[in-house]
Amino acid sequence: MKQSVKNLFGSVSLLLICLTVSLILIFAGQGAVEDTPIRKKDVTGITVNAVSIFDVKGVMKMTAFNYLPNEFAELGETVSDENEGDMPAKRGTYRFYIDTLTMEEWNQSESLNHLLKPDGSWHLTMYIPPVFSACSVYVQYQNQEYVGSIDRYNIEYYTNYSSPSEFDDSVSHQTATQPLLIDIPISSDNKYSRECIVTIHYETDNANFVGIKGDILIGEESAVQKAVAQNRSILLIGAIIGAATLLLFLLICILKRSFSFIPQLLFAAGIFLALFSTYLLFGFTTAPYFLLGLRRFSVGFILFASALYLPKKIGKIPVLYMVSAVTVAATALAFLSPFCTGVSAYTSVCRAFAVLALLCTAVIFGFTIRAVCTDKPLRFRLNNIITAVLTVTALFMNQSFPFIVLSPAFWLCLGMLGVTLVLGLREFITAEIRNRYLTTNLEREVERQTQSLQNILSERDKMLLYVSHDMKKTVVGMNYSLTDLRQNLSAPELVKKVDFLLQKNAELKKDFADLGKYGRQNYVAEQSEVLNLSQIVRRVTNDLRPDCEANGIILTVTLPEKLDVYAKRAALESVILNLVLNAIEHSFCTHLSVTAIKRKGMCRLDIVDDGQGITTDKNVFDPYVSGNPSENNSGLGLFLAKAAVESMHGKLTYERINNFTVFSATLPLA
Repeated sequence: MKQSVKNLFGSVSLLLICLTVSLILIFAGQGAVEDTPIRKKDVTGITVNAVSIFDVKGVMKMTAFNYLPNEFAELGETVSDENEGDMPAKRGTYRFYIDTLTMEEWNQSESLNHLLKPDGSWHLTMYIPPVFSACSVYVQYQNQEYVGSIDRYNIEYYTNYSSPSEFDDSVSHQTATQPLLIDIPISSDNKYSRECIVTIHYETDNANFVGIKGDILIGEESAVQKAVAQNRSILLIGAIIGAATLLLFLLICILKRSFSFIPQLLFAAGIFLALFSTYLLFGFTTAPYFLLGLRRFSVGFILFASALYLPKKIGKIPVLYMVSAVTVAATALAFLSPFCTGVSAYTSVCRAFAVLALLCTAVIFGFTIRAVCTDKPLRFRLNNIITAVLTVTALFMNQSFPFIVLSPAFWLCLGMLGVTLVLGLREFITAEIRNRYLTTNLEREVERQTQSLQNILSERDKMLLYVSHDMKKTVVGMNYSLTDLRQNLSAPELVKKVDFLLQKNAELKKDFADLGKYGRQNYVAEQSEVLNLSQIVRRVTNDLRPDCEANGIILTVTLPEKLDVYAKRAALESVILNLVLNAIEHSFCTHLSVTAIKRKGMCRLDIVDDGQGITTDKNVFDPYVSGNPSENNSGLGLFLAKAAVESMHGKLTYERINNFTVFSATLPLA
């Protein structure tokens, strides 16, 4: 079977597995916790929804509630069930009636002994998820919890009526949310037993996040606490694994100075943000909108990580940059959406995010299938498939679950984290094994390459010696013949032509001599060492000073006492000699100066004359280019000087500045 077929089969199989698991978890979550049976009860002539303590078995989902919008009901006031189907207002009252036993049920009261506490009462525990975005919770007439702060809310008015007004102008709204565990006592004595009433006053500053968000659980204290603690523990473990994976790939990127693990780093970061923000929402927070935005942001962040596996271009279309830009826009909208307080603005932002996210998901998924069908490795593209399912789940199946283990998004995040960690470590270990092999065999490879280079240099030197020695014989013979011919000529025109040939013959002899010297010296193979540049320059210029005086040239040498450079002795001496002689013989100058300065870890040696300069438009360092056309010089000297300087990791340049000719040789300082 071809690899592309295997990759396609694996991709489709993973997609089906993710979808199947998500659907199973969604259906399982809907029936995981039983709803409490709702009993209709008459309270002061008003029908209310109630739940009997006798009906609570294990942990159940509280569905019997009563609601009063836009008002805070007094604790003795009856709240009916007539508004239970209404959309919650920005402030209001939730009322829960937990009823005692009926006369018939008292005969079976022993079945509630597991709820009996030393105070002689049965005790249930109610778990209330975050209430947006401030609330006050009462059990009977006692305030049990006050989370955040409700605008102008006077808590004393509702508890002991010591305040004549229900408003307190000194109090302003402060956002805070916290899941709550409320103890519900009901007397086990038939004479004194009566219902327990739980009242929640709430207020929100955001019309899109109103009231209780999530399922209310009720049951035995230990069972409810275990379920809630399990949620936080699982989220914390997942967040810790995500953080560890994130730090691991961050460390790998820093140590290896490589960007190849950036997608894995971003996947781990997105998953960590998703799990950790959810974990924080399960506790007390004064920034619930920020955490909600961070959780939505993580979905876009994971999409962005998936986009990094797209090709940079398809034809002239920059696919990678276009899709990345769209994912960034979607991520920004996702983060900002919880901060939109208006319903219309929030709806528009959420729709825009959904459209952009689905568009990116479709493109990424399509290119992933295209890549695996063209024999591209599947590896981390598995995360792209999981990301597609995660995005759809987050957009369309984002319902609350009583237990986090029933959330498809949670398991998709863990699956993606597993793929990132396992395949990322595998790729890193494989790369390390390959690098260690190369390091172990590096010395052998260097020796082989060095030997190969030495063989090439040796062959080149042999060729240079042949050219300079054997071909020089022919040139010398031609010189003798031309000299004899000139002596026997009397016609001025013929003498002039022979003189021209003798001049060219002399230049050829000089070029062959330079080639022979270059071949014998072998500047490339010569070892660099620490040399006192000032000392070498003074020695060469002192040897050439008589030539300067004979040509009427004033020679000035300005150097520090000691200037150490890292260079090759023979090559350095040849360069200085060549450049100074070039100025003496060809520039027709009257002043010649040699100076040296330090600059940025390098030494610059300047040889400056006031001669006529070089008139050619060509590169004077190219072989067989003349610096002075009138002299018909072949220009090999400057070519060889430049090669020698570059063999010392330096640079030789030429400039014509204010009627001065400047040759600068730059060498590394020792």
